[in-house]
Amino acid sequence: MCGNSPLDQVVINTAKVLELCGRKVPIYKGCSSPLNEPLLQGVHGKDGMGDTEIVKTIKGYTECIDHKEHGSVAIVRLANEFPGDLNLICIGPLTNIAVALKLDPELATKVKSITIMGGTSRGAGNVTLSTECNFR
Repeated sequence: MCGNSPLDQVVINTAKVLELCGRKVPIYKGCSSPLNEPLLQGVHGKDGMGDTEIVKTIKGYTECIDHKEHGSVAIVRLANEFPGDLNLICIGPLTNIAVALKLDPELATKVKSITIMGGTSRGAGNVTLSTECNFR
């Protein structure tokens, strides 16, 4: 996974969010940049989480980080291991989903659901006049 921060920072942020939620699930590193654009950084501060003091105090479930399997490969593997049971929650750009679909064009028929965060309800974007970061 990689949003508006460098990949290693996004992985750390994910571990912190999981700790806050009390959920120990695997974290897979995905693509380090978008497929067609440079990485957009700084939208949510240097740490990607608003540079708040409370975020700095959270250690995070770093033991959940899988350093061997790429995120897109893990998506395909899990969708094939648990067809119809995998729920994908995407809180950043959909680069890893795009790569996973290239690896397995039937992926969409194997996942239960996909929830994405992005877009704008007011027509104004945070990257261009009409483009929101995750959908750019």
